[in-house]
Amino acid sequence: MPQHLEKKLEGWIADKSPEEQIVNVSYSTVRDGVNVACKKSGVKQAGRGCHGFRHTYARDRMNQLMTNQQKQMMNRVLENRKMGRAADYGILSKCDKQLYTTAKRAMDQIHSELGHGQNRWALAMRYMGD
Repeated sequence: MPQHLEKKLEGWIADKSPEEQIVNVSYSTVRDGVNVACKKSGVKQAGRGCHGFRHTYARDRMNQLMTNQQKQMMNRVLENRKMGRAADYGILSKCDKQLYTTAKRAMDQIHSELGHGQNRWALAMRYMGD
């Protein structure tokens, strides 16, 4: 969000409860508007529609919060989960355990920012996997 709009948004939400809408507009109106804008601009949505913004946000935050080593650890963990193993399967060395902990912490933070809970490995496979 552009910085010059932050104060305006803060004013809009100041007296609202977390359940209240900022603007009275339906989800389908937003979704339809996004779909039309994407089609007109040639943006391919890969079947994600508005939900694609969540994927993009998760990936961008992952790049902001994780080092390359932590991203490699995340891929290793997601491979474990794909095979039905525990997330930390085979993570034995002190260095790997530290990478696992920091990568998981970043994943949990991203999920929290998206309104999800902790330990959401299946969601991480969709949002953060290769």
